Amino acid sequence: FTRDFYIKAVFIDSESQQVPVEWETGQDLRFIAMQACCLSSESTPVCYIHDENSDVPCQEHVERLLMEAEEQQRPPNPRSRPPRYMPQHLEAEYLDDFEIGVAYKYRDDSVPSSYYSLPKFILNELKKMVHRRQGGTNYVDVDMILYQLFEDRSETSVWQAMQGQDVVIIGSLVPWYEIFALENGARHAYTIEYNEVDHHHPGITTVTPEEYWSQGQDRQRFKVGFSISSIEHDGLGRYGDPLDPQGDFRAMRQLEDILEEGGILLLAIPVGKDVVVWNIHRVYGEYRLTKLLSRWTVELVIGLNQDMLQDSVIIAPQPVFVLRNTRPEKPVNFSSTGDAWRFVF
Repeated sequence: FTRDFYIKAVFIDSESQQVPVEWETGQDLRFIAMQACCLSSESTPVCYIHDENSDVPCQEHVERLLMEAEEQQRPPNPRSRPPRYMPQHLEAEYLDDFEIGVAYKYRDDSVPSSYYSLPKFILNELKKMVHRRQGGTNYVDVDMILYQLFEDRSETSVWQAMQGQDVVIIGSLVPWYEIFALENGARHAYTIEYNEVDHHHPGITTVTPEEYWSQGQDRQRFKVGFSISSIEHDGLGRYGDPLDPQGDFRAMRQLEDILEEGGILLLAIPVGKDVVVWNIHRVYGEYRLTKLLSRWTVELVIGLNQDMLQDSVIIAPQPVFVLRNTRPEKPVNFSSTGDAWRFVF
């Protein structure tokens, strides 16, 4: 867009407050608009996109804005679009020799790396939301589980392990879990994210995977990590990543090298009957969940029950798994007769 835009977002707490946000070259207008909507405490948030012609209610026109931005705002994508259907020659690998099913719900989010930076007032609002115990993302159930988990302040708790430590967040544009960690005692939050992100927050540093791994043996390893709705996307091509039937397993192995030996990973992934929903994500059931966690020690699971593993859904709930980066003597079995259920809270 060549015209000047700004966003007027109304947040309603004790009183209405109207906050203008200047849109600058290099910022993603769609990104700021959608986050302004999400941050309202009202069930119907009020957010306006303004140009010289009109104030447009964001609630009614976000989809239009997204469609227009597809062609007008984001830079041309030099890569080919992700395949709409699972390549036939990879089906057996993706579906574990057809032990699991496939469904289709296609998205193309394969934009080249973009620069993201949230305004300071949104970062401040995120901080307030943590203290109000509000959900700050699309994964409100996950957020409520984390609040519950962090109520435990005992010597062996996750909260205690995080005090004064640097933590790592895997895949994040909106620094919700970074702010969450900082407000719960972390010293610094490091994000590993494909896009270029700088929120100008003294407690948050973002690096790309290439930047992180290029440090070799000098790279930092962490005692606590967050991976919230990230692993299930790896290798499906939705974000322009290479097709890789084992992408989620490879990502979990990389996390073994990102965390210290004995470090803690908070993992949230969709759980239901095993299925690859091409190309948006995987849903993990009895079969693939056991394989995914086979190299980790399961300490606690919150938000899971046995019935969930049999639910045939493409948009599934996401329990939180508290995992320790130590190789178990015997992998936990998540089948209906397995031993995993003693860890479920």
